[in-house]
Amino acid sequence: MRLLITATSFAIAIVMVGCNQSANSNTALENHRSTPSNDRTTVAKPLSPSSDNPNNSSQANNIAQSNTTQANTVQGKQAEQSQSTAILDGRYLVGHTGQGLEVEGDRYRYTDEEGEQPWRSITELTAIKKGVIYDGNSHWCLNTMKSREQVGSCSKEGWVIYQPSTPESTSLKIPALEKEMTYEQARQLILDAGWQPLVTTTDNPQDGTKPWRDRGYDEVSSCSGTGMGFCRFEFTGSGDRKLVVVTGGSESTLQQWWEE
Repeated sequence: MRLLITATSFAIAIVMVGCNQSANSNTALENHRSTPSNDRTTVAKPLSPSSDNPNNSSQANNIAQSNTTQANTVQGKQAEQSQSTAILDGRYLVGHTGQGLEVEGDRYRYTDEEGEQPWRSITELTAIKKGVIYDGNSHWCLNTMKSREQVGSCSKEGWVIYQPSTPESTSLKIPALEKEMTYEQARQLILDAGWQPLVTTTDNPQDGTKPWRDRGYDEVSSCSGTGMGFCRFEFTGSGDRKLVVVTGGSESTLQQWWEE
């Protein structure tokens, strides 16, 4: 009998413990559900344009118009610059000689008294400014820039007219020339100093001066044609003043100069 009561009491105790554990578990679960989670991410609502400020739309339009104006201005300047440095079609001249340069589309060729040379790629030419190009040796000007009445030649600035000597030119000085500089460089310094090319002629087309004359350098008076290939160029000031320049060597660079 005692044994039976003891077993019964033990069973009741087990049931009560189980009920308590279940109640505690349910209470914890409810607490968890009712407690806000700190790990939840708060999603911000997108801001809508304020209807209280009617200037927003006007300001946006002004900004858009300003950006469009600036873009058009930049494009206009780029187009103008591209046009000003483009190589125009036509006939170009280096000086008052029979030699010319013809540009047609993406090609060019040289022309002289003997005829026309083969076409070459226009990529070999450099546009200096509108109507002026450079072929690596000389500047060429569009023939519309040439003066028919006065002697001149093409420079990087355009067509240059040789001015007649004046009494004031007695103060001419020999520029700071340097040996081995190219004749083109020396010639430009001489012209800038106020000297004028002394144009000469020759009855002998084989005297070695033709390549220079074809390039518009009519101031060449003679070339040796052998050895160092010396060539003599002459410039004049007022009165009897004369500046002599001599080139030579494989590159025809400046060798000597003096005043006569």
